[in-house]
Amino acid sequence: MALFRRTKMPVVDPNVGTWGFWKWWNAEGADQLAEALDEEGADATSAKERLARRVAEIDPRLTWSIHPGTKANHRLVVSANGNPEMLFIARRWLRRAADPTTSWEYGDQRPAVRQLVGHSIDVDGIEVDLDECTVSWARRGDWLDVRLHHPVFAGQLDEINTRIAKQILESAVGERDAGLWIGRVAYPRDGAPLVAPLDAVRAAVRDLRAELTDEVGKPRWVTFSGMSNGRRVTAAALAKPMPTLAPQLDRHVGVVVPFIDLTDGGEPSPAALAVLDDIVSGLEEALGRSALLVAHETARGTRTLHFYVDSLTTAGEQIKASFVTWRQGKVKSQVAADPYWSIIGHLRR
Repeated sequence: MALFRRTKMPVVDPNVGTWGFWKWWNAEGADQLAEALDEEGADATSAKERLARRVAEIDPRLTWSIHPGTKANHRLVVSANGNPEMLFIARRWLRRAADPTTSWEYGDQRPAVRQLVGHSIDVDGIEVDLDECTVSWARRGDWLDVRLHHPVFAGQLDEINTRIAKQILESAVGERDAGLWIGRVAYPRDGAPLVAPLDAVRAAVRDLRAELTDEVGKPRWVTFSGMSNGRRVTAAALAKPMPTLAPQLDRHVGVVVPFIDLTDGGEPSPAALAVLDDIVSGLEEALGRSALLVAHETARGTRTLHFYVDSLTTAGEQIKASFVTWRQGKVKSQVAADPYWSIIGHLRR
C-alpha cells in the first residue's frame, strides 16, 4: 500500500529546499530509506520522518508518497496534491532528481493503484476499502462528472469526505488523469450502492483520454468560434489547456501576428497561414519541452498565439526572435508570469 503523509513546517525558499533535499538524498537519504523500507521497523519510521522534514523544507504544502516502481523497487513521489500553486514547485523538484537506480525512481504525480481489488487506502487515519466503493458518471463536455458511494462517507465531515473522494479517484486513475479528466465529484452519504465498481471509472477515463489525445498522449486540438464586438472570432486550443499538462511551463508568451494577405472574408489566407505554421513548427522542434503552443485566436486580420514557456530557459526570447523577419506587419508580444495558465482560461471547455 502506498505511504501518504502530509507535512507541516515553516515555508522556506523552495529552490534552497530542493537543493538541500537532493544533496541529502544523494549522500545518505536514498540508501537509508531503501534499507528501512525493507525492515519496516523503528528505523523505517525514523527514515520516513527525515524524508518528511526534507520535503517540508521545500514547501510544507507538498506531500510525499512511496509506491512500487515500474523499473525500480520503489517510486518516490513528491506531489502538489491538487494545489495549483504547488504544481510548478513539484515539477522543479522532479527535474532536479537524481538518476534512477535499481532501488529508486521518481515522479511528481501519484500513479494509479495497479490492482484495485483488495486494496485499501489510509486517509487521515481512516481506512478506506476500495472494494466497497461503487461509482456512476456522466459526460459533460470534455469532463467526466463522478458520483461515489462508500459506507465511510456516512460518518465523516464534508471536508474529510472531499479528501477521501479525491484519493479514491486518484487511486483509480492516477493524480494526473484525475486532474485532467475528472470534473465534478459527488459522494452521497446514504442510499443504495451505485451501478458500477470503482474499476469501471478507470475504463471510462481511459476511453475519454483516447478520444481527446493523440497516440503519444498529447491533447488534440479543438476548434470553436463566436462573436466579439460584432466581429467573428475563431479559435483553437488543446483539449485540456491546463498546467497539469506541463507544470514547468510557468510563463505565458502572447504573440499577436498581423496579416496583409487576407481572404475576401477577412481571414488570413492559406498561404500566409502556411508560413506561420512553418515558424511555429520550427519553434516546437527547437524548444522541445521548454515551450508549448496551447491555443490561438484569429480576428480582425490578426492571429494571437498563446505559448507557455519555462521561465528558467530562453524559450520566451527565442519565440519573440523568430518573428523578427515577419513580412506582413509588426508582430507584438507580451510576456507574463502565469503558472496557473489563467490567461487562456476563457479557452477551456
